[in-house]
Amino acid sequence: MELGDAFRKPARASGVVGGSSAGGPDRLSSLPDCLLHTIMSSLKARQAVQTCVLSTRWRHLWRSVPCLDIDFDEFSNTAPASDVFDSNESDDDTSDSDSDNWHNHKDWEHFTKYKDWEDFEDFAVTLIRRLCRSLVDLELDNCSCEIQSITSQSLKTLVLKRCGWRNLSEIISPTLKTLVIDGGSNIGACVLVILAPSVVYLHLAMRVDYFSGGVSLNEVPSVAQALIHLWYHKYVYARSKLAGDQFKLLCSISNSTNLELSDVGTTVLGKEPKFQEFKNLRSLLLDRCDLSDDFKTLVFFLRSSPILEKLTLRCCEFPKYSNKKKGTPILNKTSSSELRGLDLLCENLKVEIIYNDGYGPHLMQLLLRISVNLSKNNVKLTKVN
Repeated sequence: MELGDAFRKPARASGVVGGSSAGGPDRLSSLPDCLLHTIMSSLKARQAVQTCVLSTRWRHLWRSVPCLDIDFDEFSNTAPASDVFDSNESDDDTSDSDSDNWHNHKDWEHFTKYKDWEDFEDFAVTLIRRLCRSLVDLELDNCSCEIQSITSQSLKTLVLKRCGWRNLSEIISPTLKTLVIDGGSNIGACVLVILAPSVVYLHLAMRVDYFSGGVSLNEVPSVAQALIHLWYHKYVYARSKLAGDQFKLLCSISNSTNLELSDVGTTVLGKEPKFQEFKNLRSLLLDRCDLSDDFKTLVFFLRSSPILEKLTLRCCEFPKYSNKKKGTPILNKTSSSELRGLDLLCENLKVEIIYNDGYGPHLMQLLLRISVNLSKNNVKLTKVN
């Protein structure tokens, strides 16, 4: 489907946009581009493109609009049943006729929805191709995509929410500043390679079994804030490359100043993790992470982050040890293993432990015991249900 066919409107007299039918002045077109772009950004994409037929002044304005909202609802034209079927049947029609009518109506709905989707897909693909050199922000929400590569020399923001990909193999953009992959799936076995060295904000939230081919993130030296959420790591480790490549993912964002890890497991460091300094890290949040391996993940970050100022442990899984004597602190044995001899170098470190079981206070006492720099006033305990 050609854009000209999709957006053709009755011709208007040139220079009468916004004026009266009698040929009044076109005050709207006299506004500067920045104001017109603001106005056009509030329109749906199809409406914004349709402005190109208004006059010569408007012909290419839509190409540089900072925001285009491409919505399937603009293409949904399913006619109501009263407009599609003859409603003049007599009251004594048989039930078989009613049944045929119902099936015919469902067939019509299916056909029109399929045709609407084809029109929407043609429009979206054509539009993005024409904007490739100037597109700055792109957000795809709940889309089913067949493309294998997202490459841009102009994108600054890319947001992919709940999108289903068949074989997405690469995201490449030297200009990208914000990258969000929130949910969705990549059902092929290919690795998703991300080359975006200028990213400042990174948000990766995915089920490891839905991205079983894994994610390869090249180093992003400019990253300031990174949020990594990996779900179902405990149950699909053997079937997902992403579950086994978590340490490589961490190394690629080691320049972060603010890092949030959610649902990562004991495999996050791999079998033999190399030392990796997080020299810029000031705030670390471990959310629902598995620390049951004698706090190896926690110790790794405490040793690797010399200027850490804020550490938050939210509802993490702590190691459990059997007690012969009732009332003995359940974490006492840990002091002779991973955490023993570890001193927290950060004099200004503040720790918050958010817990929903009885181990939070024991962990606080353990941290205070192993560090001469950590003050009790800098440790906050919060119990949640």
